[in-house]
Amino acid sequence: MGYDYSRPGAYFVTLCVHERVNLFGIVQDGAVQLNDLGQVVEDEWRRSAELRPGVTIDHFVIMPNHLHGLLILEQGRGTPRVPVDPTGTRPKASTAFGKPISGSLSTIVGQFKASASSRINMIRGSRGARVWQRNFYERIIRNERALRELRQYIAQNPSNWEMDPERRGTLRVP
Repeated sequence: MGYDYSRPGAYFVTLCVHERVNLFGIVQDGAVQLNDLGQVVEDEWRRSAELRPGVTIDHFVIMPNHLHGLLILEQGRGTPRVPVDPTGTRPKASTAFGKPISGSLSTIVGQFKASASSRINMIRGSRGARVWQRNFYERIIRNERALRELRQYIAQNPSNWEMDPERRGTLRVP
């Protein structure tokens, strides 16, 4: 009986690079300098809203080894509801009996990761190589205050990079 992640609402997501490698660029003087791979990630993230009706990209930041973003899923997307099985329990909102649910947060993130990975691996000449860690971190944004705080967190993330315990990766140039 989990939360239905195809419901309209605002969500904060964090996606990490496989093995936390600094793949997308560097942080210099508190600002992110994206390399070509980081530019691909930015392009694909922005395209998520263009390709998926009812999806709005709010604030986001691409760091050397992760992405933080705010996604808003809007009302009236025509997303099918998660079916209830005969026992009355609901399957996870990312899949219905093993099939992805169109418009769910997991499906949107999965499509983004697949598109970005494909383009990145084409540039690197490393077809099929892992780019992202499996899964992602998500948080439901329940009010305006939380939304403001997360926007501020995203904006300040580059200036806090030097203190980030997850900064351990090394930049790998393709």
